[in-house]
Amino acid sequence: MAREKNAQIKMMEMILKDLSADDRKVRLDAIESLAMSAWEPDWNPETFLAAGGLKSMIEHLSDEEEIIRSGAASVIGAVAKKGGVRQVLSSDAIPILTRLLSDPSELVRSNAQEALQQIEESQSREPPSTTAIL
Repeated sequence: MAREKNAQIKMMEMILKDLSADDRKVRLDAIESLAMSAWEPDWNPETFLAAGGLKSMIEHLSDEEEIIRSGAASVIGAVAKKGGVRQVLSSDAIPILTRLLSDPSELVRSNAQEALQQIEESQSREPPSTTAIL
């Protein structure tokens, strides 16, 4: 089981590395793969988070390519919706997503807005943490 988990993390790390490739097509294929899989019904963000995926998506919110910025926003929304909202809230994602609401690209603005909504909705469904109660 641990061996399979490590293999999944390594595969995710390779896809995340492709986002920084010099070849534009490789970069676009990587974000498309991530965005499509993140919204599959059975996708769990655990492997993605373990591979450093959230940090990578936050970095790519500032990418020069609108498709990369848009895809990164979409993946962050999926992470929040599918169990990673605490990790998203403790990252730098929200201020950057908020800035993207003024992006020149309609697609980026739309996905940033959707991600912020997913974060807000997911946060409201989270049980209060034990530290908040103390």
